[in-house]
Amino acid sequence: MSRDRLAALERGTGLVFGLDPEVTAPRAPRGATAREALESVVLEALQRPPCLVSFSGGRDSSSVLAVAAHVARREGLPLPVPTTLVFPECESAEESAWQELVVRHLALPEWNRVVLHDEIDLVGPLARPVLRTLGRTWPFNVYFHVPIFELARGGTVLSGVFGDETTSAGWAWRHENLVAQRLRPGGPRDLARIVLAAAGPRAVRGQVLRRREVRRDEVPTRPPWLTEYAFDIVQDARRDQAERESLSLRRSMTQTLWRLRSRVLGLETLDRLAAEYDVTHSAPFADERFVGALLAERSWRMFETRTAAVRHLVGDLLPEEMCARSSKAYFDSAFFHRHARAFAHDWDGTGLDPDYVVAEELRRTWTHDDEPDARTFALLQDAWLAADRRSPASDRA
Repeated sequence: MSRDRLAALERGTGLVFGLDPEVTAPRAPRGATAREALESVVLEALQRPPCLVSFSGGRDSSSVLAVAAHVARREGLPLPVPTTLVFPECESAEESAWQELVVRHLALPEWNRVVLHDEIDLVGPLARPVLRTLGRTWPFNVYFHVPIFELARGGTVLSGVFGDETTSAGWAWRHENLVAQRLRPGGPRDLARIVLAAAGPRAVRGQVLRRREVRRDEVPTRPPWLTEYAFDIVQDARRDQAERESLSLRRSMTQTLWRLRSRVLGLETLDRLAAEYDVTHSAPFADERFVGALLAERSWRMFETRTAAVRHLVGDLLPEEMCARSSKAYFDSAFFHRHARAFAHDWDGTGLDPDYVVAEELRRTWTHDDEPDARTFALLQDAWLAADRRSPASDRA
């Protein structure tokens, strides 16, 4: 896909696609295990205090917090401070029991809890200055960390960004990989697909994946707010990514997930925003030393489950209940709060490319659904930015 077409697609759909051609394969520290590499990355963050951990109570942030507490005690450094954003009006974001379990287990004396109401709305008081300064951001909710960056001025913030993708993402050939490891039962058809995934031509792999979608009734349907033209391009981009994956964990990571522009842009934006507050942002799961060590350690073998990955990395540091946790928090209602609803209600349908977006369907999604589809959130910010740039400077102030 050409760069111009890619840029137009991203502006028109609110999504980010493609691979960054300048990204090279992650390199591991010589002889280091994944856990040792993870501790090394965390140690650097602890050495620039105050060290705050963006802590939601999920498995990724809990793992980072556990490693940070362990390393700080071992090295005689100040303990990390878990910092949690609390949303009393958002039931789906309620994780206090999980948070308390982890903080109590790690015996941490300090815990920042910042209570928010409509502040992290898509176009609310935290988002607006960021959008006006940085323009369109990826991910759309990058401003989520602003309250944490404010508390960490002059120090470091650790986050669990990229943990899910590193250990348990929806690899195209996950089933075949687990069958090859004898972690799942398989039959003759699986054996043929294992050979294809390991060494088959990319075009043939793509055909097999498309047939699998049809057989499992997993063919994506067009969201009503996207035009047919936009949806076709989105599908092409999605399939291009899947076709590049293979049976091997190492090849799938280095050829696709590690090079995704969504990952690269997301980290760059977080780092840029952190710098505005004199903060160093560190995402250990996205650090090439950890990823390189993990790939050297696992080679072609994917983890059987997310729980197996957490146990492998930090099972000695976290309660078993946290390692095996299957639930997940969602913040959609906190993002689509009163500011976003007010803008959606008054939106005149301009500011978005009609080649990609069906304005009336998008408005209907925003105004008629109790919980609008989160895939439209970046589009709402784009529409708001366009309107904001047309408004007088006095209104913007």
